[in-house]
Amino acid sequence: MPCDDADAPAEFRWTCIRLAEGRLSYDTLVAALVRTRYPDDAMTAIINNHLLDGNDADIAAEWEEMQAWRRYAKTLAKQILTNHDNGDE
Repeated sequence: MPCDDADAPAEFRWTCIRLAEGRLSYDTLVAALVRTRYPDDAMTAIINNHLLDGNDADIAAEWEEMQAWRRYAKTLAKQILTNHDNGDE
């Protein structure tokens, strides 16, 4: 769960994701990380707003912010998988 105190120092802010038991995959991690900030309803709204009026400055900024988070989630997922043992021999 995201930390509710946005004013807390960075070292005290955290997010927790829950994944099904079993092998970790890149796609599963990326989706879980993206959803910590953009649940399905929020993602759908941002996409629809972008398609409706992507030239509006506020909508464009929201779109870019979401895309930046998606890029970060992909980078983080790769780091997690690099450092995680999936039980492979």
